[in-house]
Amino acid sequence: MRVVIFAVSSLFIHLAFVLLLQEFPADYFLAKELEKNAGIEVEIVNQPQELTQQVVRQADAPENQLDDLKEQAKYLSEQAQRVLVQTRARKTGITKNRVPQPQFLQDALEEKSRQLASEDGDEIREDSKLQKQARRDLYEVGPSTMGDSLPEDMAVGSFTALNTDKFTYYSFFARIEDLIRFRWESRVTEATQSFDRAYVVQVIGRKSWNTQIEFLLDPQGEFVKARILKSSGMFKYDQAPILAFKEARYFPNPPQELVRDDGFIHLVYSFQVNFNPGWMAHR
Repeated sequence: MRVVIFAVSSLFIHLAFVLLLQEFPADYFLAKELEKNAGIEVEIVNQPQELTQQVVRQADAPENQLDDLKEQAKYLSEQAQRVLVQTRARKTGITKNRVPQPQFLQDALEEKSRQLASEDGDEIREDSKLQKQARRDLYEVGPSTMGDSLPEDMAVGSFTALNTDKFTYYSFFARIEDLIRFRWESRVTEATQSFDRAYVVQVIGRKSWNTQIEFLLDPQGEFVKARILKSSGMFKYDQAPILAFKEARYFPNPPQELVRDDGFIHLVYSFQVNFNPGWMAHR
């Protein structure tokens, strides 16, 4: 049985001022309009695929929250980890755990510096290049953020801690997110600012808007085609990720093991837009 791997992104937009939403057109007209606006082939399939394992951004949990590796995890990431309790960070943004305690930060930096020094055969020096690299690469002080689409009933905490299995092609999916997330968020924000505030308060703010799309890349990583598996019911929200992929266009160094018999790499993404109209807009 073929395993379908999902890379799921989530955007929580909090808006104060918005304009009128158009009626969602029939599938045929939607496809033609998307093709005209995006300038690439778009197919409406209406066959959503069931999520089996979801690729999430790596978020290292604190050591005192780690557990022994057990059964297969629902999530795939850069490293395998099991946690005592799965939690998601309260604030939204690209998934990243940050450290609020300066002493914890200093301890982590010192340990990272030791590891780097050991790998490079260098002695640890105050304010060395290794320590500066550790500051850049390891932890940041501030609130943790979560940008992956996770179950609403998952516990909310000060950091994201998930049970994950190691995914061989994680770096490729991370590169894709880096290339499309800000483009997608910008288009969704722009679209939402053109909507009517009253409609958003009465309708849009009461549900999640989910679009599931299969993107086809050629073996060199160039974007070829989009297939909408599940429409959100909002034209501009369906269009936003397609235009983001088109604008990024090229996704370097794709794993050739992902190329299927039809000659394409098939990537299934789910995009989620949630609103809290009472808050000011931010990403």
